[in-house]
Amino acid sequence: MFNDISRPPLREAELRSALVDGPLADYSEVRVVEEIGSTNAALLEYATTGDGDRSALIAEFQSAGRGRSGREWTAPAGSQVALSVLIRPGAIHPDLFGWLPLVTGLAVRDALAGSAGLEASLKWPNDVMVEDGAEARKIAGILVEMTTVPAEGVYSMSLPAIVVGVGLNVSLRAEELPVPHATSIDLERAKQGLDPADRLVVAKELLRALAVRHDQWRACERGSGSVISDELYYEYIDACSTVGQDVRVELPGGETKTGNATRIDRSGQLVVDTGEGEEPFVVAAGDVHHVRRGSGY
Repeated sequence: MFNDISRPPLREAELRSALVDGPLADYSEVRVVEEIGSTNAALLEYATTGDGDRSALIAEFQSAGRGRSGREWTAPAGSQVALSVLIRPGAIHPDLFGWLPLVTGLAVRDALAGSAGLEASLKWPNDVMVEDGAEARKIAGILVEMTTVPAEGVYSMSLPAIVVGVGLNVSLRAEELPVPHATSIDLERAKQGLDPADRLVVAKELLRALAVRHDQWRACERGSGSVISDELYYEYIDACSTVGQDVRVELPGGETKTGNATRIDRSGQLVVDTGEGEEPFVVAAGDVHHVRRGSGY
């Protein structure tokens, strides 16, 4: 599997020491596997068999990795940090669930800054982008999925279990990028004359950042109970490059609309004004493309 000595495998024992057994103990479990179909699919299955809250699964290679809308997500072995985290939200109000992908985007952004010195923005809802002059290149993708599991004890109701998946490009070379508008940490650091990143350091920083942001998300339940906190809301607004942009939105079902992305509402949805005297439309799910005036997208 690891034929490229520049891409050594992650050391599970070191990750566990720092994140499971250490003083912070952010995770109940951290596992590293050499190959798997999909870390998200595996944790969705494990959710029904008793894996604990904050269990993390990292794969060196995914043979059936998935992005949003069922897209394939592939990368050479050892070139990414590809991980999923199981969250058992308990009694957290369902109105907050829609914010989890957006908050996860903030965590990936934090990890890029902390481990690699890279600044990134978020294209709604959670594409993590690195600006390169007039271009923006995708460096990470996020897929959040939910299932339900039977409650234990005398209660028969089902409880939610959420799996947060992240694929962060670390050492992909230009010829290995899946699409022209993708990039990797090492490619971006090379532009600045910096050495390649340490993938183990990136993985630790990403897991820690996810824990911090997910704690903030959970804490919203102790405030209003169903509304995102002002802190997270405005941090996301500041990080989101989509607000103020002309956009083309491909909605589920094949419908397409264009307009100006005026704001993100308190539910995490994108509000787009068509400029044609109609009421602004609200996007809960869909593919958003930033449009350059007069030059397509």
